Amino acid sequence: MRDFITTVFPIVFLLLLGVFFKKKKILNSEQIEGLKYISMNVFLPVVLFRTFLNSEYDLSILNYLFVIYPVCLAMLGIGYLIRKRMNGDQSVPFMMTGFEVGMLGYALYGFLNKGNDLAALAMIDFGHSIFMFSTYFVLLNMSYGKGTIKDSLLSTFRSPFFIAFISGLLLGASGIGSLMKDTVIMGCIDSLFDIFGKALSATILISLGYGIEISRDVLKQSLILTISRAVLALVFGTIAVKGFDMLIGLDQKLLSAALIFFVLPPTFTVAAYIKDEENMKLVSTMSSIYTILTILSFFVIVLSFQ
Repeated sequence: MRDFITTVFPIVFLLLLGVFFKKKKILNSEQIEGLKYISMNVFLPVVLFRTFLNSEYDLSILNYLFVIYPVCLAMLGIGYLIRKRMNGDQSVPFMMTGFEVGMLGYALYGFLNKGNDLAALAMIDFGHSIFMFSTYFVLLNMSYGKGTIKDSLLSTFRSPFFIAFISGLLLGASGIGSLMKDTVIMGCIDSLFDIFGKALSATILISLGYGIEISRDVLKQSLILTISRAVLALVFGTIAVKGFDMLIGLDQKLLSAALIFFVLPPTFTVAAYIKDEENMKLVSTMSSIYTILTILSFFVIVLSFQ
């Protein structure tokens, strides 16, 4: 119970701190956007680069892609069917798939593992990132008329997240990462990782607490979408876990990473594409409800792994 409390307390505290900052107007929305920018474009790229650089690679890494990509794609396909049945906005399919690993997953998994080893979640995120970069964002951009496939891919390739992901992966897989161990350069990277990893968790959770907003006029629709996604995540998460067990072998680290991955909310990026106020309320409310559900699910995961 002591480990559970010490793991959960900082998460709850930081979320409530974000709520407090908003209520007391200590921070405004522009300042929160600045925190998010630093988190996603500075802290997270360094954390990802070091994680992939230090990971061990063989052909089994492709198994993560073989499991996660079709699962995410199937959830997207079902999302289109849900949208058709609800006669909903084009954002609906994209709220049914995609997982907010960057803004929340690494923070929660870091708390569970005391920030020491993010490799298991990073490997799952490898398959997820391939799906997001090659399919999700391309379709999302096309749905909202934000350019061609070429424009979408170029935008993705230029992002700090993608550059850190692919460079860490290539250097780690080529063996250069192993050669860099015990060097001054790796020592500097490790020092940054230790500092930025803690800063990432803190800034993200404060931002999430600040951003929690539930509109009553779209609450019913938001709950329907939340339940729909939760059911999909439960079904396909179970399939993925069985797939990992068959192809890779399921240890405690991979199981905990998979559980955290599949309770994550949809990526918060979708909100940036929506201009209609009513649909923005719907997406924001669903994201807020799902984030609360994620945190509660994380508490259960922590208890089960004590």
